[in-house]
Amino acid sequence: MAKKKTEHPAPAPASDLELKISRKFGRIKVSCSAVLAFPARNAHPRVKARLIQIGKGGCGIATDERLYIGEECLVWATGGGHKYLGVQGQVVWMKSIYDGHETSIVGIRFTKSIELTAELLRYLGAKDEATADEA
Repeated sequence: MAKKKTEHPAPAPASDLELKISRKFGRIKVSCSAVLAFPARNAHPRVKARLIQIGKGGCGIATDERLYIGEECLVWATGGGHKYLGVQGQVVWMKSIYDGHETSIVGIRFTKSIELTAELLRYLGAKDEATADEA
């Protein structure tokens, strides 16, 4: 008996950066719309990037921030069905691509979740106190 093929919806159009990354690293799935990735040594997030899901328990992040292999880092994400996600991880690999300027693709192994404070949520752009209280 022949197997029936399941139909999948057409993927959303990818950005130029996503296309460059997919050409270099193969198929990827973008799981969040906005991400702040920064080293744990920095007090405040400074960079916007995209979270690129690569495999279980880790991710790739396109970022202009300087991260080092073996370093602890923080990842803050909005979108993808999640209001705010705070995780701590360790950089396990890094590649560089050029898309008009130098961009690093950083592999992160998640180590633990981080409790988000209302103050940090306001800093990251939470609209109201209710959002911060829910987190």
